[in-house]
Amino acid sequence: MTEKGRCSIVVLGCAKNRVDAEEMAVRLEHAGYTISSDPADADLIIVHTCGFIEKARRESIRALMDLVSLKAEPEKQKDGQRKDDAAPKILVTGCLSQRYPRELIEEIPEIDGLAGTQAPRDIVLLVRRVLSGERVVEVGPPGRGVPGTCGGEISAAPGLRYRPESMPWAYVRVAEGCRRRCTYCAIPSMRGPLVSRSLEDIVKEVEFLAAAGVREVNLIAQDLGDYGVDLCGKRLLPELLLRLSDVPGISWIRLLYVHPDGVSSELARTMASSKAVPYLDMPVEHGSARILKLMGRPGPDRIRQAVETLREHIPGIFLRTSVIVGFPGETPRDFEETMELLAECEFHRVAVFGYSLEEGTPAASLPDRVPSRTRARRIKEMQHFSTALARESSLRLEAKLIDVMLERPALQKGWWVGRGVHQAPEVDGKVFLLTRSTSCPRRGEILRGRVSSPGILNLWAREESGKDA
Repeated sequence: MTEKGRCSIVVLGCAKNRVDAEEMAVRLEHAGYTISSDPADADLIIVHTCGFIEKARRESIRALMDLVSLKAEPEKQKDGQRKDDAAPKILVTGCLSQRYPRELIEEIPEIDGLAGTQAPRDIVLLVRRVLSGERVVEVGPPGRGVPGTCGGEISAAPGLRYRPESMPWAYVRVAEGCRRRCTYCAIPSMRGPLVSRSLEDIVKEVEFLAAAGVREVNLIAQDLGDYGVDLCGKRLLPELLLRLSDVPGISWIRLLYVHPDGVSSELARTMASSKAVPYLDMPVEHGSARILKLMGRPGPDRIRQAVETLREHIPGIFLRTSVIVGFPGETPRDFEETMELLAECEFHRVAVFGYSLEEGTPAASLPDRVPSRTRARRIKEMQHFSTALARESSLRLEAKLIDVMLERPALQKGWWVGRGVHQAPEVDGKVFLLTRSTSCPRRGEILRGRVSSPGILNLWAREESGKDA
């Protein structure tokens, strides 16, 4: 197929956006376009944005304005004159454009096209229209074209994954949207209601990835625990885990983003008996019963129950969570209760977010907003506290034998960079493993290493066989 143009995709935000970008890349390549890693070399730049919270929106705007500057200084011809058609066109997609289409198109006139969260399915048509000179604005209702939509193609289906980095892991999105109504969250307005993919489609995608060399799949959704509720009225995550555990070549399955209400004895037992690693990302968001009620979230007792259930069936499970600091009405005592709950439940990693007022959400109208200086001080204090928890967690691994999945050779001969079962990609650090001189390791291989030097996130280990006593 002849080349139709060069496209560069700039991805901002979460892992779900990364999956979107992989899908767009493959659709465009199948249609005859070339994917370029250099935006300055592209005929069209797709900026796939995040609009989750204020900080993410600022990052998206900054990145967009940097790319817009490429239009102001287009490529020059040999005689030094500007080439009229050299400036790349810019197509903005994703959550930010879904939420603020009018503001973006009016305030940044350099934008050549705008599409919302449905863009991955429609990307070929959108690119064709923008490159033809049309100023496109296509932002439909959230949820259009998402996985499982009747009559639409299934997002991230087999064959729609782009793996240029040759890493042994991949994200696999099992659902789009959310059926919950946390009072601070605007995700349903951007991503739409819960729409789960079928078990068969997910299995096929994982089989495709395994054949391409992927050994670890990281399951993602706005709330994994709700997977399947819209399909048949019950949670299907345990069944999905068993099905994926039968896929040849897959060694690890990791669960990201499970709401505390989604943790059941059935899920914990299935995790223990499947290829699921002893790891769970379970956002709790706060520790105060009063604030959690205002958030529309489960109370502390439900969180404790979920942690107890997990540890009963999966001893040694590694728990990651997130908290929001400075929610309206938060008192010093509420803040202290959050730290007390995190310490009591012995969470290993804590992501700290300052409360972001989101237009159109119930929390935006709550009284007693926390002053910005107080919020900033509490964020800093909570970050120090989360660092202490992470340090304690790492120190407990000293001299222990751990399984390490190799990702790439390190710069120093004999050393490899990998991750343990307690380390999710991109957020939990790395393991630097010194391999034995007799071994010839391969990317994706799992080796045992004894931890010699634990840092806060990264660990150093030496390859060793055997088991801990």
